[in-house]
Order: sequence, then C-alpha cells, then structure tokens
Amino acid sequence: MSAKNNKVKNFIDFRELINSSETIKSEFLNDPITFLEQTIEQPPMQDKSVFLKIVYIVGISLLLCIIVSAVISLWFPIIEYTNIKNELIQEKREIDSFFVMIASASIGALAGLLVPTPKQ
Repeated sequence: MSAKNNKVKNFIDFRELINSSETIKSEFLNDPITFLEQTIEQPPMQDKSVFLKIVYIVGISLLLCIIVSAVISLWFPIIEYTNIKNELIQEKREIDSFFVMIASASIGALAGLLVPTPKQ
C-alpha cells in the first residue's frame, strides 16, 4: 500500500493513514517532505480550476443580467395601463433593481477575483 494512492484532506485522515501500515509509516519516517507532498491534497483556494469555475459563474451571471435587462428595455419599452379614472397611461419601463444589483455585484466580484493578491 503506497501513500501515492491515498490523498488526505485533514490531520485525522493523515494520522489514520500513517497508523494503517508499517510500510507507510516507514515511508513517512524516511522522507517526510516527499511523503507529505504525495499524500496531502492541494487546498481548493490554490487550485486554478476552482478559481476559473468561480470566474465563469460570476461572468455568466453578469452577461445574463445584461442580456435580460436589454431584452426587457428593447422589447417591452412601454407599459400601458388604465388608472382609476379609466385613462390610458403609458410609462417607460425601467430595468428592475434586481438586475442592476446582481450585475454590479458581479462586476465587483470579478474585479476582486482578477486583481492579483499582494505578495507578503
């Protein structure tokens, strides 16, 4: 049983892996750095695929808000209704604040994700 096949996410799993076999324990004692590199999973924040998925999701939500807002304003520009006095009233339709809120939050999230983090 080799440590390369067993990836651990936390210390409890790591301790159980070490205690599961004398072979694994000896691998750890011989070269701990290599053993740790082979057995410990990379954290999700350092995984570029997770980062790209988040950027795609936020970007898609931004594009959808822009498209839906454009459709609402171009295809349904005027609202017609009658008031209490039976007068026909026409008003220009405004974009819902929900779409504006989601789009601005998406822009802020993309800006925060794409700005490089400062080196310490």
